[in-house]
Amino acid sequence: MSLLAAGVALRLAGLAALAIVEVDLAPLLGGALARAGTVPWLGAVAAAALGAWISDQLWYALGRYGRRWLRRWSRWRRVRRTLTRWQGRWGWWQLPVCRLALGSRAATMALFGALRRPWAPFALLDALTNLGFAALLVGVGAAAHLGATALAHRLRRLEAWVGLLLLAAAVTAVVLARSRRRRLLAPPTPVADPGRGQPPS
Repeated sequence: MSLLAAGVALRLAGLAALAIVEVDLAPLLGGALARAGTVPWLGAVAAAALGAWISDQLWYALGRYGRRWLRRWSRWRRVRRTLTRWQGRWGWWQLPVCRLALGSRAATMALFGALRRPWAPFALLDALTNLGFAALLVGVGAAAHLGATALAHRLRRLEAWVGLLLLAAAVTAVVLARSRRRRLLAPPTPVADPGRGQPPS
């Protein structure tokens, strides 16, 4: 394996690891990396989706096998009734729907485990959901990176003009200050007495 391929593989592994703890941030970063050409597009989507899928399986396992620890989780106690009501309304579709409700993803995965929903369909639907959302967020991250790059170029041009204007303003201020100083230090011009040199009447 070449050093270039090893570097790409290492970045993708890091992206997948990040997605385990930051499900939404990792694909955005993956999009920026793909736009910069440091990782392949499909690799960024796959790595972000894999990390998110692993995270969801861990939460599912906690809900199914670790109810004692789950009861100590304050957020679980707050949202369990709401999520159970969503489960009755949407069923399996709650997996993609919970991505749209901020802060409910992890608790939803734990709920599926606590309700002992079958693991195989859960894992399959969750994998497809994560692939779809990873592809969407990788695109958003790439677009944001492109916009930030264009904005940076514009800001650099603007900085050049602002620098020239500030330099011109500084030169003008120095010239005006020296001119005013010369006027203040110059000796006063004598004023002729209108009564002198005139014959007495």
